[in-house]
Amino acid sequence: MNAEYIRKDTIDDLVSKITELISEGETDIAKKLQKLSLTNLKEFIYQVTKIYQNESYKLTDIMKRVDFYANVCDHKMGLNQLDKLPKDDTLAVLNTLSDKIKKLRDSPDDEVDFRKMIDMVSAETGVSGRKLYFPLNISFTGNQSAPQINEIMNLYSYSTILKLLDNSIKYLQGSSVQYS
Repeated sequence: MNAEYIRKDTIDDLVSKITELISEGETDIAKKLQKLSLTNLKEFIYQVTKIYQNESYKLTDIMKRVDFYANVCDHKMGLNQLDKLPKDDTLAVLNTLSDKIKKLRDSPDDEVDFRKMIDMVSAETGVSGRKLYFPLNISFTGNQSAPQINEIMNLYSYSTILKLLDNSIKYLQGSSVQYS
């Protein structure tokens, strides 16, 4: 299936095709995804497909993204990109978001709007634009440029978000970063 068909197909159909490929287990990435222990793999695939449908050339591109996001804490995230950003602003953004996420752990049943939360971080820190989003993009995807970061954050558990933020903060403070 090529990029044109991926863009035209519905997300539900793409998810069905991807889950079928995983079930067949004929490629290395399919075998790898068979081993994932996600409680709702199909929903996770749906969310990743929704984010990356328009920039994927093959179904395996989406499958690789599913693997990356499911195992994000195992990946070295290119945190050295944070060195190019204003350190004080970056730490303010990361620490403020971390504090907000820690407060959420007390009420995990509440629906979280990460876009609003990021807006609140901006209002509290006075940091906006690239100075706000680049540290978040790097922390959660390993790249300065990323899709809507709030959509990426929805893929993660609170503990994963906190681990990724903690790794970025430790990196900026010169401490060693632990990957799973």
